[in-house]
Amino acid sequence: MFTLRDKGFLFFVATPYVRCWADLEARGMKMADLPMWDATRDFLLTDVAYRVGTGKYYGHFLMESGVLAHDGHYGTSGTVSDGDEKGMLEAEGKGSFPARSRWNMLQRELDNERVKNDCLYHAFLPRPVAHMVRSGIIPPGEMFADVSALFCDIVHFIQLVANCQPRDVVGVLNSLTTRFDRVTKVHDTFRVESIGDACVIISGAPEKVPNHAERIANTALGMMCLSQEVASPLYGEKIQIRIGVHTGSMLCGVVGTKLPRFIVLGETAVVASKMESHGVPGKIHISPSTYSAIKSRGFTIEERGKTELRGYGALNTYFLVANEHATDDDLCGRPRIGTQEISFINEGKEEKPSFDKKNKKAVQTPSSGSKNPRKI
Repeated sequence: MFTLRDKGFLFFVATPYVRCWADLEARGMKMADLPMWDATRDFLLTDVAYRVGTGKYYGHFLMESGVLAHDGHYGTSGTVSDGDEKGMLEAEGKGSFPARSRWNMLQRELDNERVKNDCLYHAFLPRPVAHMVRSGIIPPGEMFADVSALFCDIVHFIQLVANCQPRDVVGVLNSLTTRFDRVTKVHDTFRVESIGDACVIISGAPEKVPNHAERIANTALGMMCLSQEVASPLYGEKIQIRIGVHTGSMLCGVVGTKLPRFIVLGETAVVASKMESHGVPGKIHISPSTYSAIKSRGFTIEERGKTELRGYGALNTYFLVANEHATDDDLCGRPRIGTQEISFINEGKEEKPSFDKKNKKAVQTPSSGSKNPRKI
């Protein structure tokens, strides 16, 4: 407030005393009632952003004012003040709207959205990194001494793209990626990214584990097995993939703020890529360092001999063939009962599977009056 000298009037500028959006609504005001230059607008928007992020905001006030959609897209969760809850109950008692049921619905909606967001973060970020980014912290880059990396691509993929319908090409990639993601979940490895037909998977960073080479080896065996389930739309034959694995040090970090991405850099990534490109279709090509890490862990390994890697030099490389202590079902994460392979769905009355030693398969032994099993 100040005096206008020429007219003898007092110039008075005021703004409503509001601490949050609920106070604004309680006074029967809207955001448009506040001048554009009023800092109160900024405080209110900041308050709304904070409460949306933490789940501690006023669902009924924001919904009525249009900030919160009536379809419950944002939802609510957490706690409300006593005054807000009292107002909701009074409104419900007057029959204006079912406040309690709406509040509960919005709580469930927000919980579902949070679960979806967490799943989205974990899809492209490792668990510890996702938790940090979720908290607003961008982790710095770090060098990890012992990491195993796997590179994979589809053999003759260029010909596949050139001669097949786009939906068929994308369908093949989707089928493979879905299966590969299942394998990484089984062996607790992380798929860094997929560009076209190329796929990069690591273990040992950012979570340090002593058996990272074994995890990557089992992941590679599972991927090779599952790739046989996908047919090429070009010739109708089984898709062939090529895998290269290397173990060593690696630089890992997160880049970007709008869409943070986990990246891997260093010699290990380069050598793993070259092991894949100099490999053989349908085989897992491993480096000497990976061989040293898994040779006494029950894996069947064949020596390939000297292999000249362009731009790097010659290495005595190997082919990973199998895991002597695990079946294909174990490697692929297929559901099993005990040590028996189950290839049917029980229908009708209870049916007990027996074990055929010759074929090593579970054989259906139907109870009297039971339906025939349905194969899958």
